[in-house]
Amino acid sequence: MRTLQLLLFHPTKRPTAYLCNVCRNPKTFAYFFDKLAASNIEVQDITESVHPLPSVFSYEKANLHLFILQAKTTAA
Repeated sequence: MRTLQLLLFHPTKRPTAYLCNVCRNPKTFAYFFDKLAASNIEVQDITESVHPLPSVFSYEKANLHLFILQAKTTAA
């Protein structure tokens, strides 16, 4: 989480990270996203918008997810 926070939290910009993730264990998958939320990192699932996913991945595509990560914005 610390690395993502260092990359995503910037005083004047809103950096974006793309994360490709395979859900092999639903518990750890949910735990990771709970930790992202607790770290004020916003997650947007864009898996459906990029179908079909490239075939360069060796995992079953049904378990493959693509996300955009950004620091949550605060209301001024």
